[in-house]
Amino acid sequence: MTGSDLLLERSCDSAGGLRLTGEDSMLGELVKAVLERALEAVAFPS
Repeated sequence: MTGSDLLLERSCDSAGGLRLTGEDSMLGELVKAVLERALEAVAFPS
């Protein structure tokens, strides 16, 4: 299972739709992942 698959699975609400806001929402998780990668790039430049 890829990271995208896991994100999609965790972002589903009880009816099977996507949860776009709130805790563990798809949008929130995507923003978190982008910020983490940006911080890593700044802290550990190649």
